[in-house]
Amino acid sequence: MIYTADTKRKYDDGNREGHRIMLGVVDCRQYTFESGQVYRTGLTENHTLILMVSGSVCFGGRTVGSGHFLYLSRFSGFTLEIPRGACILQITFEYSEPIPLFRERVRVLKAPLKTREYANELYFNTFLQESLPGVNDGLLLNILSTLNILCSSGCGELSLYQKCCEWLEQQAGVYVTAEDAAAAMNCTVAHLNRVVKKNSGKCLSEMVGERQLRKIKQFLDDPAYSTKDIARRMGFGSPELLRKYVKYHTGMSLKEYRATAEK
Repeated sequence: MIYTADTKRKYDDGNREGHRIMLGVVDCRQYTFESGQVYRTGLTENHTLILMVSGSVCFGGRTVGSGHFLYLSRFSGFTLEIPRGACILQITFEYSEPIPLFRERVRVLKAPLKTREYANELYFNTFLQESLPGVNDGLLLNILSTLNILCSSGCGELSLYQKCCEWLEQQAGVYVTAEDAAAAMNCTVAHLNRVVKKNSGKCLSEMVGERQLRKIKQFLDDPAYSTKDIARRMGFGSPELLRKYVKYHTGMSLKEYRATAEK
């Protein structure tokens, strides 16, 4: 069962005793800015979700475009620089449960289409005189649940990316491939490639290749290692394969690349 901020409104799920939470929409308003201005949210005892309906805002040194949610935790505040013509939808709500997805006091999330539909319906319902009790609270719960799933997935992917980076750094002096990295992460190459691309802007093979080149360059810095030694340590079958690898990825011969390493 769900208990809203108004404890007289109770919604029973069959005859089962459900998990009790306090949830209630305090306010839902839409703002359209006819001229560019600075929009400040003051400290509030409630949580706030701001949906960018259209246009963009400047927040924390980055531009946040339409279709994003900005979350402001209770007892927080932030400033947005809003250009002319931008439109935002602000949802203020009470929630007794900790919100796992919002561990940070301020967060920006790409809003799935469904959550935008829920937010628009929630706003539309504020003008209806005969809307069913608790409908808006239910819509908000759907928004939070969807965003929580999205954020949990994103956190897991970030953890996988960081784990992959750490693993690659640990393979000092060992030749590895994208397939080796995926096997170590216990996932498919396609999945790991998607996660790496999302978090770094590079594909998995690029990241592995850059790591290989960094290690080759380290060996080239040390005159104690011959080309044959480096090829053997890095897993190349012959010095010629090492030369071709460096030429392909850098456009330089091994001799030219060694000269840049020495510099």
